[in-house]
Amino acid sequence: MESSICNMCGEDAKTMPHLFSTCRVAWLVWFKCFEWVGRTSVVYQDSKMLLSHFRMNEESEHVNRI
Repeated sequence: MESSICNMCGEDAKTMPHLFSTCRVAWLVWFKCFEWVGRTSVVYQDSKMLLSHFRMNEESEHVNRI
């Protein structure tokens, strides 16, 4: 039987909010992504809100929608 504990951090259940934003490993990945595109942000527990704030200023609207 597969574990319900997060494979990345081993600290919490595998839920969508955890895997996208509350997992400490996922948070580090988001931080590096924001740093890479020259942005700062908070990490939202709502995945849709998190992704809606991840925009690349130098790219077209089409690329940002993708």
